[in-house]
Amino acid sequence: MKKEEQAIVIENLNLKINNIHILKNINLQIPKGKITALIGPSGSGKTSFMRTIVGFYEGEGKIIINGVSFLKNKKELIRKIGYTTQDGCFYEELTVMENIRYFARLFDVDEETINKRTKNILEVVRLEAHKNSLSKNLSGGMQRRLDLAISIIHKPDILILDEFTTGLDPTLRVEIWDLIYQIKDMGITILFSTHLLDEIEKNCDHIVMIKKGEVALNDSPETLKKKLFAFDEVRIQTNPADYKKMIKTLKKNHGVESYRIEDKTLILNTKKPSLIAAQLSYWLKEHDEELLDIEIRKPTIDNIYNSIY
Repeated sequence: MKKEEQAIVIENLNLKINNIHILKNINLQIPKGKITALIGPSGSGKTSFMRTIVGFYEGEGKIIINGVSFLKNKKELIRKIGYTTQDGCFYEELTVMENIRYFARLFDVDEETINKRTKNILEVVRLEAHKNSLSKNLSGGMQRRLDLAISIIHKPDILILDEFTTGLDPTLRVEIWDLIYQIKDMGITILFSTHLLDEIEKNCDHIVMIKKGEVALNDSPETLKKKLFAFDEVRIQTNPADYKKMIKTLKKNHGVESYRIEDKTLILNTKKPSLIAAQLSYWLKEHDEELLDIEIRKPTIDNIYNSIY
């Protein structure tokens, strides 16, 4: 990845809290203008990593944001980052408008710019009709939208979302992801952590996996699938299920690399799933086997996750 294509570069990052080694020699790059997922089990160091990037924790090593050293230019670069979590970062006793203006001032946005941006951001997060409502009276989905508004009012280059969609019902999650995509289209790089692997499958361009404070994997989903899983799966159920004869024929002629049988389902690993499926249909007719079910499965984020943790 070229330097101009990197939003964040981490070199030899270490973090200790109360003499406990939380982050261990982290080296990675976060691509600019993309959505990067940070995943790992609880306690793996995801939140600590994010908090170190935004300056909450003091780590050792290099953090470079858009080509500039974070440690040497901390005050300047903090203004280039937006950050929010699942817990809410707004003040409940302030209105929507008051919250947005308050956080804009924290980032030294001038009043004229605040007035222009506030109107635009209220439209983006669809809170124009609620701008004078107390934040504590908003629905859960509206509160998440307010969090997004205050995290981008200063026009950051990078938006960091820590477990931001956790606890939302499926409909609200879709709404929030629609907003995240709009924010990405503004040219903002997104780094988010989640336990919801289906979100990663649908939405992310890049994956960083953290395991016990270390980077386990760091690449695009498709590249990781190709690296870790050489084959697709063809799953088939037949009656009377003479799988031994079927396997013998397929392995001899049609590129079945390995197989297993689970719950009366024959699972074939192959680089040629479409060819195998076509040959199976032909073979079944020739041998009076009834096809009950057939499915081609590509590797998933779940497969990647389970291979590491």
